[in-house]
Amino acid sequence: MNILLADPDRYILLCCSRLLEQEGYTVATAFDAAELFRLWDETRPDLVILDTNLPQLNPDKWKQRAAGERTPLLVLGTRRSLPAGPGQAAFSYLAFPFMPDEFLERTAGLLQAEQSSEVTSYE
Repeated sequence: MNILLADPDRYILLCCSRLLEQEGYTVATAFDAAELFRLWDETRPDLVILDTNLPQLNPDKWKQRAAGERTPLLVLGTRRSLPAGPGQAAFSYLAFPFMPDEFLERTAGLLQAEQSSEVTSYE
């Protein structure tokens, strides 16, 4: 399974990518929205994980890009409530700070939903 992970914090990016790789996932990483969108088109990931504070993440461009997108999405952020999903088949929000086990469970749940083609929202 291929995962695209985008976060402006290099430490979080490194920690999360190592966790995912230890679980057997292939991980591509991005530090800003331009790199996220480029890698999204190039790698066609099975799951996208991104931080809400990603540089250059223009809300209008994001909504346009996400419209009709079928790739599951895990959004990481500091808010405690779940923001509106951008239309993905499977969408989840995970607030910082989170435990590694919770991060991996959300990842696995979204990938399972994608594999079974369920239209589900995980909270």
